[in-house]
This record gives sequence, structure tokens and C-alpha cells, in this order.
Amino acid sequence: QVAEISGIKDLINGDGVAIGISPSDKTLNEYTRGEITHIIRVTFNRLRARGSDGVLVPVAPLALHLTGEYSPQHRWHYHGIIKVNNIVTLDRIKKRLNKLIGRTVTEQINNTENYINYMFKQYISDENNYYMWDKDECYIHVDRK
Repeated sequence: QVAEISGIKDLINGDGVAIGISPSDKTLNEYTRGEITHIIRVTFNRLRARGSDGVLVPVAPLALHLTGEYSPQHRWHYHGIIKVNNIVTLDRIKKRLNKLIGRTVTEQINNTENYINYMFKQYISDENNYYMWDKDECYIHVDRK
């Protein structure tokens, strides 16, 4: 578990902004953590925008590293880093996730290394290592150039 997470952390260059997704009560009551992660993964893989010729094309560039965890109140939510080419694209993604999953916020990252550690704290911290890491349920990575 720690080796797998360490390898993932090494892939993250921290270029982008922080993204947080807090599923709504309705979403949390209707789906498991794995199902919510799957919905988010599919949503990012299917993101499209109109190209300069008016044709729908995949949103690119798009880089995303997203980790799910439980809050102290045992609510499933996500922390991550997202990079897109402009603020309009980012706002559209946030709007889509707000509607589909729940509250989605972004903010600037002040200390990349600390933020990446924060993303995985629940699975690598000695005091929190009782949470089960399952890469398919706890981690989303999208890298579209």
C-alpha cells in the first residue's frame, strides 16, 4: 500500500490548482465510494468541448490526480490537483461536478509537497492507517495531452 501510494505521489508534479469534491447527501446515500469514484472517472474521461471548428472534442490538455478519503465525520470526499488550459474550462468542469456529484471547489496551491502529502494523509499517516486503500475506489488519474 505505501509503495503503491509513494509511486503515485512521484507521478504528481503539482502543476495546477487544488480541487476538492464533497458529494451531496443524496449522492452519498445512493452510491458506494467505489461507485462515486467510477462516476467521477467516467465524467472526466468523457469531458468534451467545442473545438475551433465547432466539433466536440475531448478536453485537452487535462491532468488530474484525485484521492478519495473519509472526513472525521466519516463522509467520503476528494482532494486533488487539476490542470486545464484555461479558467473557462475549469469553471465548466466545476459546474458539471457540482450538478452531478456535489460541492466542487478549486484554489491555488501554496506548498505543492505538503498538499500532495495532504491528499494521501489518510492512507500513509501512522495515526490514520486503518483506512483501506483500494486504488480503483480511492484514486483517479487522467492525463490527456
